Amino acid sequence: MLPSKTSSSIAPLSWFPARLATLLLIIVALAYCLQVASPLRINTDAYRLLSMAVSASEGNGYLVDGHPDQFPNGYPFLVRAMLSVGIATSSILIALNLFFYAVGLFVLWAWAASLLERSLVLIVVLWVASSWLIIKHATIPLSDAGYFGISLAALYCLWVFYRSRLAAAWPWLLAALVLMFLALQFRSVGITLLPTAAVTIVLHSRFRPVWVTLAKHKAKIAWSLAMVGGIGSICLVWVLQTEWFASQFLARGSYFQSMLGYFERQGVFGFFGSNLGFRLREMGEIALNFPENKVAFLSPAFYLAGLAAWGLVGLGCISLVKRGFLPLVAYLFFYLGLMMLWPYYDTRFWIPLLPVFALAVWGWLADSLKEKTVRYCVLVVLGCHILLGIVALAFSTRTSLAGDRVSEYFGEATTKMTYRQALQNGLPVEAELVHPGKVRILQVFEPMAKD
Repeated sequence: MLPSKTSSSIAPLSWFPARLATLLLIIVALAYCLQVASPLRINTDAYRLLSMAVSASEGNGYLVDGHPDQFPNGYPFLVRAMLSVGIATSSILIALNLFFYAVGLFVLWAWAASLLERSLVLIVVLWVASSWLIIKHATIPLSDAGYFGISLAALYCLWVFYRSRLAAAWPWLLAALVLMFLALQFRSVGITLLPTAAVTIVLHSRFRPVWVTLAKHKAKIAWSLAMVGGIGSICLVWVLQTEWFASQFLARGSYFQSMLGYFERQGVFGFFGSNLGFRLREMGEIALNFPENKVAFLSPAFYLAGLAAWGLVGLGCISLVKRGFLPLVAYLFFYLGLMMLWPYYDTRFWIPLLPVFALAVWGWLADSLKEKTVRYCVLVVLGCHILLGIVALAFSTRTSLAGDRVSEYFGEATTKMTYRQALQNGLPVEAELVHPGKVRILQVFEPMAKD
């Protein structure tokens, strides 16, 4: 049962017709369904993930071009299972992405329904569904959609645990822990769910009297901490000896070693200054609902939009904490902390946080919508956001319905030639630009590809 609205819920507003929001949401949903017709679209990371699945299905382990990779095995394992029963086609992979997106959006709906009036609930969901980030990656076989759905489901369970009496809360915590484990199998960033769970448990209102009582037994606390520390040390020693640790932290080409390299070259201020710039630019693309590289001459506007958007998210987080959404804010905090150590730029990293951003911003804005001037400004921004999302869906649909001519609408020169070679669509092929590995992946997953 979903938690009902509390006394902190925002009073109904009728500034945006619920029927219009419903119609737009249906149009966007139908456009997403059309993407199932898309030929397989692969980028570098998709190639790595699908290569791991193919390698494992052939009994060679989760390898990429014969070498171990840093990606968790969860998504490749799922694709491998689909290969074993003969359903691993482009359409099925896209349908799987859409299923995970639907799970995450349903969670967002449940959160928004406990906080906002109906038309705003629809707008919050529509806002996320019309994001160019979601649209772009709906048709690419990556682990992002899986992590999006599973991590948000885990966060939802933590939220219900946080708001429930302890007698009824424990099953929700158990479900959250199971989902957190699954999320970690899809994306390593799922590690941020662990401190989120710890904060949620410690700050649960029913535990506060327990902490006060325990504080009177310092000796028992010391022994308990020593025991936990001892067990934790044993687990840490075991982890340090695993192949996973070696691949993630010690391997020369690992992300961790690359991060250390950036840190040594740039110094403390250069490292964090560069990362801050990345995070502002990424948030600017989320706020403006458009990729910056398409209009590079407007780059300063994206940084300014990113700064303003982070400010709104911060204000919204304060509001969310007051309304009982502490687990979401804790997750955002730990995720952002990890991203400030991530010396790479890619707005895709923020896909799992889009629902939290939307809930924070719209939850804070809702009170301000009583002012007519604010309503008009927000309506203009909302209209532009949805319009850009529909344009992105139109372009994606054109590619999805292109058949064997998809090579002319997707990717740069190497990708075009690779698709022409794999699909044998009658267009000239420059052999030196063809990626043989990607041709093989297309032959495995794309029914139109020729052997």
